[in-house]
This record gives sequence, structure tokens and C-alpha cells, in this order.
Amino acid sequence: MGFRDHFSEDSNGYSEYWPRYPADLFLHLSSLCNHHDLAWDCVAGSGQAAISLVDQFHKVWVTDASASQIKNAVAKRG
Repeated sequence: MGFRDHFSEDSNGYSEYWPRYPADLFLHLSSLCNHHDLAWDCVAGSGQAAISLVDQFHKVWVTDASASQIKNAVAKRG
């Protein structure tokens, strides 16, 4: 069975209504790392976690099986 893309149809709504993660989560994850050059958000969706990871890591790579999710992701540049 192939990938079922349930989120591309309403990527805008997904990013608007998906809950945000607490900042302390990313502080904790960052504290577990010896280096902060790069983080990878492998199922980025529309980028909610990646936005917070940018505050802890020099660079964040995002990937998602849904091209529409990536297209609608919010970019944050430092």
C-alpha cells in the first residue's frame, strides 16, 4: 500500500489548527545534543516544530512526504 496523503488537500488549515508545541520541549531536546549545527524535522508537515528548532539549532532541514505541506510551510530566517 502506498502513501496516503491526507493533509495536502487542506495544508493551510492544517498549519492553522495544529497545536503548537511547548518551547520547553525544544530546550530539552537541544540539551540532549552535543552539537547544534543541524536538526532534521523528518515529518515536518507545515513546520510547527521546525520553527521552534530554529531557535536551538543553526540550521534545520525539513522534509515531508506531502509536497503541499512543505509548500505551505512558514519560513523563518535568522
